[in-house]
Amino acid sequence: FTDLVDSCGKVELNLLSPPQKEYWSMLAYNRAKLCNILFSNELHRRMSPHGVTCNALHPGNMMYTSIHRSWWLMTLLFTFARPFSKSM
Repeated sequence: FTDLVDSCGKVELNLLSPPQKEYWSMLAYNRAKLCNILFSNELHRRMSPHGVTCNALHPGNMMYTSIHRSWWLMTLLFTFARPFSKSM
């Protein structure tokens, strides 16, 4: 798991709320998803002795937010990928 975190991103606590001029919505989204995974892993570690399993799942190609609407390339990629990646 450590290799995955190191290769995909790092959570820098001082950058969770960056200054406005350094903010990028896609990076914020990616960091939030990484935090979800880290939280799920920690919750699983704490709850597994009690028989509880915790998972973090990819939401799929359901991103209909302003994250991708503000970047034309992302809108184009999601539009073309949607028929091949929609799971529901």
